[in-house]
Amino acid sequence: MRAPVQSTFSRRARWHVLNRNPRNVLAMRPAPAPTRRAAPRKMFMPPVALAAVLIGIAATPACAEALTTAEAVTYTGTVGGQAIVLELSEAGGGPLVGRYSYQANGADIPLHGLGATDDDVVMVEEVPCTPALCVRPDGNLVLDPPLGGQFDLQYSADNSKLTGSWRASATIGDALPVELTRFGQRAYALEDAFSYFSLIWMNYNNAPITPQTSPYDYAKMQVPVSQGSVQAWGGTTYRQVSDPRTKFLFPRVVALPGGGDTEAVNALLEQRRWATNFSGFECLSADYHSGVWMPLPFGTGGASLGGIEGDDVSITYLSDTVMTIRQAGRSSCGGGEPYDHIDYYTYDVRGGAPLDLSQIFKDWDAASGNPTQPLIDWVISAYQEFPGYDADRATGCVTPDYLIEGLDVSFAEDDVAVFLIVDSEDVACAGPVAAVPLAEIKDLLTDNAADYFPSLRS
Repeated sequence: MRAPVQSTFSRRARWHVLNRNPRNVLAMRPAPAPTRRAAPRKMFMPPVALAAVLIGIAATPACAEALTTAEAVTYTGTVGGQAIVLELSEAGGGPLVGRYSYQANGADIPLHGLGATDDDVVMVEEVPCTPALCVRPDGNLVLDPPLGGQFDLQYSADNSKLTGSWRASATIGDALPVELTRFGQRAYALEDAFSYFSLIWMNYNNAPITPQTSPYDYAKMQVPVSQGSVQAWGGTTYRQVSDPRTKFLFPRVVALPGGGDTEAVNALLEQRRWATNFSGFECLSADYHSGVWMPLPFGTGGASLGGIEGDDVSITYLSDTVMTIRQAGRSSCGGGEPYDHIDYYTYDVRGGAPLDLSQIFKDWDAASGNPTQPLIDWVISAYQEFPGYDADRATGCVTPDYLIEGLDVSFAEDDVAVFLIVDSEDVACAGPVAAVPLAEIKDLLTDNAADYFPSLRS
């Protein structure tokens, strides 16, 4: 399977809302909306990030100087004994911006700098929006976010720690002790003189969440998971695990036939699980002004995981060489019913990477990651015999233009290859178009295919 670019790895937060009503949504902001530029098909711009960048640019004074790069430093520790992860910009003359998250929740709380020296820093956090706080009498959103709790922090001599206090405001509430230790840092690109969303890691092209790419998001994912009982799949075993914050069940391989290494495939599964978490946390963060909060009917009107807590993740194929998982879920922060997308992810268990289909099918181009014309022609012909054949779908979807980039293959029990249309903007096009045992299409397969599916050797 090609490196997946389905919506489930993106920030699913309010993509459907923003795209269905872009003029209405942007009209709610006082500043004029800039021109939208579509992202290339093979590379997505996460939806909330796109909207926020547009709004941030529109709200930025014309005289603001652009900064190109800055450093973001992540700290882990506690506020009043509660575990948090905090990230602050070090822009070198640019704006001081940040975010933090309670590990028990996962939502990012935007931070605004009130002042900083070489020895200390003062940050004030946003409070969740409500119509009373964030909507003006004329129906537009307020320009400035409502603010609340304040951090007063001091750097240690070697800058490895931040200590100090947090209180509900600059003058109200008991001061809670803050103890933070430097966890990592990364470079990020600034697009204007102030943009909270320029700080947020965008996760383009499904880049993995690592201590190097985004130490903040990586640290947020480090919470103990609940573990279900061991279950069998052929000669393999697995169990379901669940993050207490997001609750959906996700598979983790326990053992492979012959004692094969499970580390590589489990690392891939963790990235997929974290990516789903990431989407849900982004929905929670949309409860804040800088997270592009919008009142109903355009937004969710409040914090929501976007329905990911109900995602259905199952194994459709598992051996010591190949694994396919199916993930059915929702794409908007409203968490609507029923599932509005079903995605399949197929992995090379030994290689620890998405399965390269050019190793399985003769007419699959490794360089582009796309099928070539002979396989496309075969799929079009096979669809005519498919039990779910539909003439309208055949005319509008099962065509060379759609299949050149939209065709993928997953695998099912008994070594069945399932040919699918994915990455489709039209939900009527997405889904299986052919399903056939590999043993019946050996003329389409490479010699290497038998290394992945031993049943082909007979």
